[in-house]
Amino acid sequence: MCIRDSLICPADSISITPFLFGSCQIPPAFITASYELPDIFKYVGLTTITLSRFQMHSCVLVMFASFIAPFGGFFASGFKRAFQIKDFGETIPGHGGLTDRFDCQFLMGVFSYVWSTQVIFPASLTAGSILDLILSRPIEEQLQIFEALKGILQKSKKNIYVNQKK
Repeated sequence: MCIRDSLICPADSISITPFLFGSCQIPPAFITASYELPDIFKYVGLTTITLSRFQMHSCVLVMFASFIAPFGGFFASGFKRAFQIKDFGETIPGHGGLTDRFDCQFLMGVFSYVWSTQVIFPASLTAGSILDLILSRPIEEQLQIFEALKGILQKSKKNIYVNQKK
């Protein structure tokens, strides 16, 4: 996917001509880089691997979907057994309802959400978000933060003044 501009560049316009794709500057997530592997991989002849960030995140999601998400059915069965419920519903007779058909997808959906919000696109702090956090605290804590910031800024102001004299 990373080598095709048509798959990674945003569409500038809609065209009826097939395979007419523009080119763009490749987004950083699709640029490949070489990474050193742990020593254990030397036994199979691997020392480095070349991947893009997109491919690394895809590998994590694929591994979770392959090895962990299928256990969502076991978790749902344990949940039902704990509450002595035979099926979650009767929408699909003989199959335990819709929830029983999608228990793996629920686990995968939660993991995908957590992975994307915490690893791929972590929330970045801005001056506004920090100020909102400070204003949400009790007034005593706000005053403590104010005094601490005041001391830090006065120190840095003195350092700037000293550096300007040199």
